[in-house]
Amino acid sequence: AGAMMRYLHYAMTKRDERGLICIGLGDWLHAAHHNQPKAPLVFTDTVECLDMSRKAERMFAAAGMEPERQYARAVHDAFRAAARKYLLNLGTCQSSQAMAIFYDLFDPAEKPAAFQVLLEMIAQNNELMDVGILGGRVLFRVLAQFGQAELAYRMIATPRNPSYGFWVKRGATSLW
Repeated sequence: AGAMMRYLHYAMTKRDERGLICIGLGDWLHAAHHNQPKAPLVFTDTVECLDMSRKAERMFAAAGMEPERQYARAVHDAFRAAARKYLLNLGTCQSSQAMAIFYDLFDPAEKPAAFQVLLEMIAQNNELMDVGILGGRVLFRVLAQFGQAELAYRMIATPRNPSYGFWVKRGATSLW
């Protein structure tokens, strides 16, 4: 619990004047562009801090640590408010759109329209994944949550590059 509190405090000190954070690696190991993530670093860092603070809140609640839970909630609310104000319509790529849906940057009523934008991005990319490590963690889950598990499977299994199927076809036994 101490390490989590220290990290939440640290993250809050690294916010810029808009309340956003931009200090990490971002959506690295992009499937198609290797060292050129498409998702803006400020987006991925802020959304990851939003998610981490939500997890910390649940952890503190389960441990009966009410002051810590309240602080984690305040951190979550601060990152979410800033992200909604400055980053909500930054759906520049599959990663940022899927992350915004998965990590509840969009309100529930906004998610169906946001999902349609994600589907359009995927269609424009010939049903190929266009994500880095952070977007890849959530893209297929979001597709399945919205009833598009078959599309997720096609994207995963296709032998075309980039896909996990392409990597397996070339002999990969782990993520490249």
